[in-house]
Amino acid sequence: MDSERRAPKLHVYAQPFSHGDAWLVGNRDSLIALRDAIADALEGPVHAGSVHAFATDGEGYTAIVLLEEDPEAWNRLLLPYAELSDERDEATHPFSEMARDLYKMLLGRGGDAT
Repeated sequence: MDSERRAPKLHVYAQPFSHGDAWLVGNRDSLIALRDAIADALEGPVHAGSVHAFATDGEGYTAIVLLEEDPEAWNRLLLPYAELSDERDEATHPFSEMARDLYKMLLGRGGDAT
């Protein structure tokens, strides 16, 4: 039971539509890990961080935090709304803006992004 309570549980609820609220709900361990991932993105050499967490149903996933300072990249990114589709032909997922090795490293599957 103690290990279940300590597992990093994090739920990320996207905005359903523009001006809707986004929610991050986590236990202490996951929020500390998220804080550390944000610090990695802000201060680390690859400007990215990650959190390995679980939803309440036990399914694990990786939340990836990226620092993006390029205005053109922001113009290309898909809009983050869960219930609205982005109709722009040029819209891209954040994965398209990062190196494959960096993605693997953030997932903990190897890769060398430094």
